[in-house]
Amino acid sequence: RRSPDARWRITPEQSAAIVKTQAEILDKAAPHVKKGGRLFYITCSLDKAENEDQADTFLKRYADFEAEDLSPLFNSITGRSLKMKTIRLRPSELKTDGFFAASFRKK
Repeated sequence: RRSPDARWRITPEQSAAIVKTQAEILDKAAPHVKKGGRLFYITCSLDKAENEDQADTFLKRYADFEAEDLSPLFNSITGRSLKMKTIRLRPSELKTDGFFAASFRKK
């Protein structure tokens, strides 16, 4: 919302570098989560590669984590129904900046 043109200025190479850095951060954080603990992944982006694809890839790399369903939280905060386990806040729908959130619980 504050810089709506930003997504048009990011090159494919820059986007790939961001995705790689985010994966590295997740890889560094995952070993520090205790059994039953949560690892939250939140971005201020609406890019599928940074968000849903990154979350799916993380779960494939770490079988000892599972996606935690955030839809009840989303529903209680917004009063809207959500059909996904992750949360995606779109500026056009909720008058917010664009955000994505996923929660991974260590088994």
